[in-house]
Amino acid sequence: MLNAKCVVLDNKDIFPCLLLSYVREINIKMVRIPAKLTNERREQVWALMLRGENPQSIKKTLNIPGNTVYKDIKFLTKKSKQYMYDMAKGLHVLSYQRALEGIGLTLSEAWNKFHDPNVAKKHLI
Repeated sequence: MLNAKCVVLDNKDIFPCLLLSYVREINIKMVRIPAKLTNERREQVWALMLRGENPQSIKKTLNIPGNTVYKDIKFLTKKSKQYMYDMAKGLHVLSYQRALEGIGLTLSEAWNKFHDPNVAKKHLI
């Protein structure tokens, strides 16, 4: 199949034209990576970033192209900014409050157990 933008002037021009059309078809097919694989790769990039790895070492560790690493970092940065923005807007306030209250209840229960005379001393440590 010839691309509409490909003009064949004589027979020797047809091979480069066909090759260009074929390469475009391959590129279109190669760009579509399943979302699951992309998300798994981004999770791996995130985990390595949390460990303090730089983009070059992430590239070597995961054996992926450098531009992919930088695109993933850009995506993760954007996602983190959105998370922080949502936190500032108060969308996660309830979760935050529940976590703090849960910690408070845990500490209260620990102090109650510590000061309970019915609890053996060896269980307090």
